[in-house]
Amino acid sequence: MAMTPRDPAERAADLLRDEPVDGWSEISASIMGQVRRTVMPSDPVVVHGPDGAVAQDDQGSRSYVSARVVVAALRTRLTSAAFSPSAIRVTTDDDDRCSEVTVEIVCSWDTDFQHAGRRAREVVETTLLDLVGDDPAFDPDTAVHVHVGDVTTGDTRTT
Repeated sequence: MAMTPRDPAERAADLLRDEPVDGWSEISASIMGQVRRTVMPSDPVVVHGPDGAVAQDDQGSRSYVSARVVVAALRTRLTSAAFSPSAIRVTTDDDDRCSEVTVEIVCSWDTDFQHAGRRAREVVETTLLDLVGDDPAFDPDTAVHVHVGDVTTGDTRTT
């Protein structure tokens, strides 16, 4: 019977599976802990219910969404041929409420910059409503800042 040559990594994996390593759970936990620490930390943003309250039940439970999730959603929703975000910052206060959103956009040369700024502000407002709900203390007129930071020729998604 002829043996089929196998990948050395596959053979090593088989050998490791056959011989249990003492303390593997601790080693695995240590590795996973280090991996988790390499992820950029992010502030929690408290979620508001339909009535604007942060308490989600009678016991006062709260729900949170990571500021990274908010930034990722904003980046996706703000990206178009006419303008795209180059920087997004979500700021929270001491109570984990979203207190400010600052967006810098890159516009295509032939874009109406004022219209792009207004449209970006609308996207920020609707995204926040979708993800964290309606916070009665959040005033988008003073807490959402949109800045045109650069202008490019052509489609902003490819430059």
